[in-house]
Amino acid sequence: MYLAVKANELRKKAPLPAAYNTEVCYEDLGCFSSQGMMSHVNMLPESPDVVGTSFALYTRMNREHPDTLDYKGFNLTAVRRHFTKVRGIIVIVHGFKGHGRNEWVLNITEKLLEGDDRVVIVVDWANGALFPHYTTAVANTDLVGRQISALLQRLMAVYPEAVQPQRVHLVGFSLGAHVCGFCGRHFYNGTQQMLGRITALDAAGPLFESYSTHVTKDDASYVDTIHTSGGTYIWLGQLGMEKPFAHADFYPNGGQKQPGCSLFDIGCNHRRAQRYFTESLLQSQCRFKSRPCDGDMDAVYRGDCPPKNATGEMGYPSYFANTRGLQFLTSKSQSPFCIMS
Repeated sequence: MYLAVKANELRKKAPLPAAYNTEVCYEDLGCFSSQGMMSHVNMLPESPDVVGTSFALYTRMNREHPDTLDYKGFNLTAVRRHFTKVRGIIVIVHGFKGHGRNEWVLNITEKLLEGDDRVVIVVDWANGALFPHYTTAVANTDLVGRQISALLQRLMAVYPEAVQPQRVHLVGFSLGAHVCGFCGRHFYNGTQQMLGRITALDAAGPLFESYSTHVTKDDASYVDTIHTSGGTYIWLGQLGMEKPFAHADFYPNGGQKQPGCSLFDIGCNHRRAQRYFTESLLQSQCRFKSRPCDGDMDAVYRGDCPPKNATGEMGYPSYFANTRGLQFLTSKSQSPFCIMS
């Protein structure tokens, strides 16, 4: 990822040729401008046809054979059986170099379906997140976020009794976290309603942290994030955002380096956020208890947080534990990662 980011950063500094469009508009998604909030990328998103975003809907009834959704709403009546009552909807979004059949995506989907009776929608935008085109993938995050928003708005229009914005929970890893942020903003602009929750799994830092376009606590009623590789030294595996931006910011082991990760595996710390969240779904077996950290970020990195009662909880249960602010905890070097109290 380091080489991809550096190469694309050099590329983005060159001005767009005059023949290039500075704005492009798509039905249901609105317009995108190279001079807008993503101007630092100096690139428009690819077209919906090129990105080829797909949506797979899973419930307990069809966990082996998901239904396919279309954000334009062509086949939404075909999934009526899944929306006969109010249910929570969880949307999972992969990141750079990812796809909808990644192991972590399938694991989270499986664990979610073993829990409450809910709908899980897996977003696959693999063609828009291809290695080594990191800058292109960054530009595509806004488009994919709007596609998810359009789908949710259509579902809400077709099934108003069953689909409730506050019951929608977006989970995104790396660039997928920013996709979720764009979705939340677009959804609010279109409906004047906030989505219920966004969980950012080590939101990508490059081309986001220093700009105002990254996912924030304003994008949903509750935003929680797990920082596992924060920093700016990409060659050391610091691929995630380090500054706090959510209602609850969890910094396991200081949020930069995770135990058990080798320096030779650049993405290990980054990916660990996926595994922490997956294990947090096994609440009876593994609980990531956290404690608030009232100091500055240096105190968080050192783990120099007052030894208060660990009343917070990282991962899926964080909302139900009413966790807020900077949160510190430690973990083990291998699965199960939680430290039993």
